[in-house]
Amino acid sequence: MNYAHSNVKSSAHILTDDNLERHVAVDRCRAGSFGRRSVRIDDTILKSVAFLGYPTAPYTDDISNDDLSALMHWCGTGFVVSLAASCGHLFFAYVVTAKHVSLQLEGRASFIRVNHTDGTTAFFKVPADAVWWKHPDKPNEVDVAILPWRIPLGVADVRSMEITEWFITDEILKKRSIGIGDDVFWVGLFSLMANQKKNWPIVRVGNIAMMPDEKIPSVNTGDWVGPIEGYLVEAKSFGGLSGSPVFVRPTFNMPFATNDGENTLMYGVGQPYLMGLVQGHWPIPLETINDSQIKAVSDRKQINLGFAIVVPARQILEVINQPELVKIRETQAQAALGDGTTVPDSEPSSP
Repeated sequence: MNYAHSNVKSSAHILTDDNLERHVAVDRCRAGSFGRRSVRIDDTILKSVAFLGYPTAPYTDDISNDDLSALMHWCGTGFVVSLAASCGHLFFAYVVTAKHVSLQLEGRASFIRVNHTDGTTAFFKVPADAVWWKHPDKPNEVDVAILPWRIPLGVADVRSMEITEWFITDEILKKRSIGIGDDVFWVGLFSLMANQKKNWPIVRVGNIAMMPDEKIPSVNTGDWVGPIEGYLVEAKSFGGLSGSPVFVRPTFNMPFATNDGENTLMYGVGQPYLMGLVQGHWPIPLETINDSQIKAVSDRKQINLGFAIVVPARQILEVINQPELVKIRETQAQAALGDGTTVPDSEPSSP
């Protein structure tokens, strides 16, 4: 068998020195994630991204990765997030994507594809009865779904974004004065290069175009159409990028004096925060592109309007922290740590 089965029943992992910096919060200043290389995309981000899809024809267990790739219908992008247990010995991991992507995967065997530690790709089969968790109160409106995932740590070249370190909060939004015009980027599936020997996620960049306190109208979340909470980003989204993680870099104003003594400001960007996930974009009929009033989408030739809809990160947190999942994590922690032999002999060392 050239693919492995995914454990989607438990998301608990024993925390060790080997996986400490890959899956729990670290000081990104000391870890070198930003600073002199702040414009580069962090490896944690690139290695957190997974491609999600399902095979379009029957296959056997001895199918090669190349042949399985050729059979795949890629539905979108997922990314891996984690949160540490309060005991300090465990972390829990989830694959996050857009709900409308998960709806294409539910009820059929599907695959998570990431890079292998040997430099190739690794396929992990998700059973047809796997549960993709949706928002507990607004499952129609919130285009978010998460899947518990026991990461095959020795095989998958995967890093996860710890929620207390990467997720943006209302407090950070205010403290960093994040708003219209700030730089954003996202990382996801480029379908034209989806069947290579390795996963090659693509990066798209843009700017925050709108952060409305009213809902965005007429958004299709896969099984529902209506108004949703979200942001607008000026950057083109396309098929395969749904579910991609979106990051924002705060803008900093740094006062300094010129050679002639004049006081002025220099602008720079700070560390990226997870702002949300890509939901989709608006296509419009090609013949109406210059109209002052944007027309409804029809079956005629269409063009990408150039704005992507982003689901806020706090709604991802609301899915992760719903009471039933919190209870499941508590149960899994008790089971994993109930036998003293499963606990590492020493505390993980600090990074």
